[in-house]
Amino acid sequence: MAEEPILERVMERLMEKHISGTTMSSALDKAKEANKNSMIASINFLSADVTDRSKARYVMTTYAEMIRRISRFGINASIQVPLDQIGMKVGRDVAYGNLSELLKIGNRHGVFVWAEVRDSSESLDEFDDARGFGVAFHDDKAERYLREYRGLRAFKIIFREKEYRGKDYYERIAKSVTKGRRSHMTPVLSSLPEKAFWQLLRSTSSERNLIFEFRLGYSNSSIKKALKKGAKLCVFVPFGKDWARYAMNNVPEGYMRFLAGRLLNENKPGA
Repeated sequence: MAEEPILERVMERLMEKHISGTTMSSALDKAKEANKNSMIASINFLSADVTDRSKARYVMTTYAEMIRRISRFGINASIQVPLDQIGMKVGRDVAYGNLSELLKIGNRHGVFVWAEVRDSSESLDEFDDARGFGVAFHDDKAERYLREYRGLRAFKIIFREKEYRGKDYYERIAKSVTKGRRSHMTPVLSSLPEKAFWQLLRSTSSERNLIFEFRLGYSNSSIKKALKKGAKLCVFVPFGKDWARYAMNNVPEGYMRFLAGRLLNENKPGA
């Protein structure tokens, strides 16, 4: 049917702009590009949540190989590992065993590891004193996790709401991350709405250790402007074949409509 190639082209274009590609090499290339532009990278393997030990082990070994390659090529990048990907739905012992192994490999190669928690029942207390390790969580759980993980040196707060929620909301979270933190700590604010980012960049200019993370596809002109203002920036770099869910959850709806409209017009007779 005529619609099928159009849909395929739309999805390919979405993947090109917002996802590094399906291979590990594509993610490393994007990370290198970020480094050349004075930014660090955070790499994520796009894989469906797993419900058996063998798949959890496969995902863990994929991240382990990514760590080795990051180190081998001298790339300034971390990895971000959702606990569901490495066995949390199989059992806490499975996920924590895989995470512990990744931390050992990460420390050996000097690559930072982010553990992403998605469920309110997940807890990482036993990793409080771990080196080269931080916790990534969504903004609606920020207050709880910031209280709970007092011993950790690094936090990443992921903003999932696309709509701007008001200046006070973002400033309150930013202050809770930086308040009382020592200079060697690493607070990261990820996927902020653009309006909130610029407001925080102006209001938290004294917080030199605060890092702002963007997803692939963010405006290059805005990134250049932020770098000129002295902001510390990170690029979130996802890769893998299971990218459809990520694209649907993270690609702005306005961009999807714009791209679909252009492709439909291109396929009109006489266009």
